[in-house]
Amino acid sequence: MAVSIKTRIKGLMEKTGFRVVRVSTLDTMQTAICRLEAERNRLLYAPQYEYVNCPCCGSNLFSTVYEVHEIVKCAICNLVFSRKRISQKKISAYYQSDYISGAIKANYETVATPRAYDESSAFWRSVIAESNEFAHSRIELYKKWSALPADGERFRFIEIGGGWGKNLIGFKNLGEKYDACMYELGKANVEFAKNLGLAAYSEDFLTVDIPAESVDYFYMHHVFEHLPAPMAWLIKLHTSLKRSGLLEISVPNFDSKWHEVAKEKWAWHQPLEHLTHFTAASITKLLAMAGYQVLEVRYDTFCQDIQLMEGNYRGLSEEQIDTLVNGDTGGEKGEHLRVLAKKP
Repeated sequence: MAVSIKTRIKGLMEKTGFRVVRVSTLDTMQTAICRLEAERNRLLYAPQYEYVNCPCCGSNLFSTVYEVHEIVKCAICNLVFSRKRISQKKISAYYQSDYISGAIKANYETVATPRAYDESSAFWRSVIAESNEFAHSRIELYKKWSALPADGERFRFIEIGGGWGKNLIGFKNLGEKYDACMYELGKANVEFAKNLGLAAYSEDFLTVDIPAESVDYFYMHHVFEHLPAPMAWLIKLHTSLKRSGLLEISVPNFDSKWHEVAKEKWAWHQPLEHLTHFTAASITKLLAMAGYQVLEVRYDTFCQDIQLMEGNYRGLSEEQIDTLVNGDTGGEKGEHLRVLAKKP
């Protein structure tokens, strides 16, 4: 009997050590996804598009990668981006609505706005442990490449796109020496984070007045690919970082095995949200252009929820599925690309 795509992908996730997410609120998930998809379709097929040149170097010379939504590759700097985009005003309103607090809330319990805080529950004990580990690991990473602030000075950590604030809990538990905050467009997430006593703001970070050389560490996890003007962001972050401050960025890897096999069916081809696609070469080049020193480039096998992946990859052949399940999807072919950079 043929093995279903879901079973094959589950096998891959287990083989790579990825924890399978159990969805317990299926009706809520289906309702939220339907609402989100309706909003996505309304935006995608509305007439308010804009056409952009390369967001890195400004060139209008490019070759077509995928005709759908005009995903192109810059002929000058090799950046891959969506040339045809929803207007910035409309996409901002989309992010402030149910982008996180709706479908993803029901689908990913540990990254979306969860239930009310209850430190006695197994769920919250796990969240707190993970957040404590996150904070300690970032401090150790910072100490590897720089020196912690002198006594009496606070270590300032800012997460861009922080969801409901999970990563900040660990810094809060470390005490007043650590000043951690986040900027997040999803208003429901910001309110939830504030209720946890976390410093959370719903403003667009590009418009916020951050003192120059005042931040020790910026963190962006699967946010950078959403930004319409990545170079402008890098310059703003660079200005705000202290000398020897760190910037950590995680993005989907355009050079991954999953993309190589699935091509335009790749799960991270989300033309409404993902405006730029990065490889290790293109993102390190962008960082260097903005004045950063790249310290580390790492790859992880990063899979999505089984049900979501089953929908994205439904059209793949048995041979393609076999390649993904049994082939090498790690190393430089990993789905997840993490870059650590420093302000010299």
